[in-house]
Amino acid sequence: MNGFLRGLLAAEGSVYLNKHGSLVRIGIAFDPHSTEVELYKILLKNLGIGYHSIKRNELIIQKYSNMIKLYKINAFKLHASRNEKFMDGFKNHRFFKYR
Repeated sequence: MNGFLRGLLAAEGSVYLNKHGSLVRIGIAFDPHSTEVELYKILLKNLGIGYHSIKRNELIIQKYSNMIKLYKINAFKLHASRNEKFMDGFKNHRFFKYR
């Protein structure tokens, strides 16, 4: 499941940072005319990762506890630029700085 999620994030993932360069959320794009979002929900649930909401054609993951889980499985390792953005944003997050 970890490998599938890594591939999914490499293809359809987005990393969002705030103006301070801190990780805010992760998005996973999907085709709104298909049922693939249901597969993504099951995958995340089985990995113990909660999603926040679905906006238009993107499933949104928030909360620091979910980011830790993504960090531990090296979720963006298949996409160099997104991985760099994720790691920088994670390290800049206020919770990470004090732990």
